[in-house]
Amino acid sequence: MNLSLNQCNNLFRKRLSELKEQNTDEIKQVKQNSIPEVGLSELTLLRQKILTLELDKVDLLAQKQHLMTKCEEYIDQILDFREQLILLQTFNRDLQLENCEIRKQADLK
Repeated sequence: MNLSLNQCNNLFRKRLSELKEQNTDEIKQVKQNSIPEVGLSELTLLRQKILTLELDKVDLLAQKQHLMTKCEEYIDQILDFREQLILLQTFNRDLQLENCEIRKQADLK
């Protein structure tokens, strides 16, 4: 069976139209079945929860940074107190040595 170019073209266009209709129907069906109305409200709630969690995450990161800064300040204070303690212990030792020397001199007299 030999078809003319016109006949082939017409058959091609007819088949193309059928495929377009079928494709359009399938797209409509997928759209209708994929996200029902209840699904949209659930999706909105999930988006709100995600947003809330993201905000909580940012808040927690800010709190973490604040606590880390406070910890650094406390560590600095502890190091300062330790340095002061060492100085006081050295001063106390020097006073004890001086006191011993004074007692020795008093005992000698």
